[in-house]
Amino acid sequence: MYLSTIWVLTTIVCLSTTWPSEPTLEYAWSKLPHATLGSGKPIPTWAKILAPSLPYTTAAMLELEYKYRTQPIFLLADGNPDESRREWNYLSYVARYAVARFHRCAYGLQSAREDLKRCGKEALLESLEKGPDGL
Repeated sequence: MYLSTIWVLTTIVCLSTTWPSEPTLEYAWSKLPHATLGSGKPIPTWAKILAPSLPYTTAAMLELEYKYRTQPIFLLADGNPDESRREWNYLSYVARYAVARFHRCAYGLQSAREDLKRCGKEALLESLEKGPDGL
């Protein structure tokens, strides 16, 4: 009884709430701190939504995401990337691609495509693009 009451109240609140629309790219960039690299380029939906209320946090998260995608993740003691461990990282890119495709998230698909290309998995990407029949 208690849980069904909570469910009904939650449903009423959700249906009666007007959800804000997603801010435009230009508006989100205008709220973020000045960027020296990548200013004006597409950003994820979460960043567009958080930029007006949490500009510095959003900027820090975007910077962290940029570093994750462009710098070696696993470093050996001498500072060189461990390519044997990087090889297995493509599985996370495949998972990200599958989730982005399910949610129809253009930004997520593009970033997963770029990550798969960067680690040399173009053939795998082509089979993923074909869908279940391509695997």
